Amino acid sequence: MVAAITSLFLCLAVQRFRLRAVAQYDGRRFHGVQKNVRTQDGAPLRTVLTLEQALWPALGRQVKIGVAGRTDAGVSAEGQVIIFDADTLDGEAACVSVDGSAVRVPDLAGALNAHLPADLQLKRVDVVPSRFDVVRCRWKRYRYRLAAARPSDD
Repeated sequence: MVAAITSLFLCLAVQRFRLRAVAQYDGRRFHGVQKNVRTQDGAPLRTVLTLEQALWPALGRQVKIGVAGRTDAGVSAEGQVIIFDADTLDGEAACVSVDGSAVRVPDLAGALNAHLPADLQLKRVDVVPSRFDVVRCRWKRYRYRLAAARPSDD
């Protein structure tokens, strides 16, 4: 109880912050990262749309996700960098309201993961400058892993 009161006391003034998160997902259920995918089998699951729909109720406001790169249908990621803005309560330590409770940014991934499916989770979240842009960054690193398979006898 004392820790909760202390957290709320430290988190006084509301500001908007840019947050960078590192997401991991198993792409087998997803039809890529981007939101504008059209398929013949109805409304496919898309990573960004799933994140936005899950984080909206948790953060109490609509969230627009920016992604560092795109993936195709069925592709998994271990370190997809995303950004979003949140109304952050700022005192000695930056805090975000999740389901009405103050959560410090270092603990934010765990609090938000409770709202995300098991195959799409945030590894970490941190505050970055408001001008930080995942598309126009200094560098990106891609690592492709392919399962070793025996050639078919065709």
